[in-house]
Amino acid sequence: MCNGLVDFLLKADKKEMLKFASLQGDTAKKLLSPDYLDKVDTIIFKTQKGEISIKSRAIIQILITIGGIWKVFAVFSFLPSSFLNRIYDFVAQKRYKWFGKRDQCRIPNPNERERILP
Repeated sequence: MCNGLVDFLLKADKKEMLKFASLQGDTAKKLLSPDYLDKVDTIIFKTQKGEISIKSRAIIQILITIGGIWKVFAVFSFLPSSFLNRIYDFVAQKRYKWFGKRDQCRIPNPNERERILP
């Protein structure tokens, strides 16, 4: 699902506000504390101000950041993280069944390369 989510966000982020990095890569090691680097099964979002969100909060913050119609997901911000993360974890458990699994990550096209960090 990670590949699918990145594919979706690359298309939905018309203003190209987002950059992407693997949690196993050099960029993550430079930008995140070691506490986050072992969470390779989740999404982590770091704002320009250095604020970090994980799991469901990361998804909501990302959608707010890309703007447009996606800002509507801000309405879920009032729900407790514990509730939203249960939904996030449920989807994460079912992701291969629902979305399939790729054998390898796709290669970014030339327009996307600068947004995919090492």
